[in-house]
Amino acid sequence: YISKHPKATEEQVNQYTLKQIRKLYAKSESNGEITTQISYYGYTLNPEEEALLWEDPWKAIKAIYYGLGATDETESVFGYNGHNDASDAFRHAYWNALMVKHIDYTWAYRWATAHEEGGGGEPIENEMDLWNNDKGRNIADNNPYASDSTLSDKVIDALNSGNQLKKIVSDNLVYTYNEI
Repeated sequence: YISKHPKATEEQVNQYTLKQIRKLYAKSESNGEITTQISYYGYTLNPEEEALLWEDPWKAIKAIYYGLGATDETESVFGYNGHNDASDAFRHAYWNALMVKHIDYTWAYRWATAHEEGGGGEPIENEMDLWNNDKGRNIADNNPYASDSTLSDKVIDALNSGNQLKKIVSDNLVYTYNEI
């Protein structure tokens, strides 16, 4: 749509995006409300994410897209996507760095926070993810002209530093160190 309509306003892009979402992913309830069935990371959107989707569908779709990109990059760097480990810390930080670069800082904060706080995860897992999300946003904010590849490298540097990203070991949050 954007390539065919380069002068489209943000509102026009959002309206087009909503139309496509409804066509592809939404179901009408008997009361006329629309519910989404969009999923990423194998989960459907939580209520907080869904509210943000309807607020700004284009940014929401990009947040999901960059989440998938972070998952792919984690697989490339680690060979797997773990849970509560260094790969998880990397994935969250890199995802947030990508959102800051390609969307904006505020949206990255809002979407990632909605993802964690609306997802019903364990408190220590949410704390870890929110911490690493923040570090990733700061990496991108401090490197506004960095390529995606450079952002990945900077997140790896943070992962190996011993004082920036966190993982869970024996039910405790600990800093990652020399992970790669």
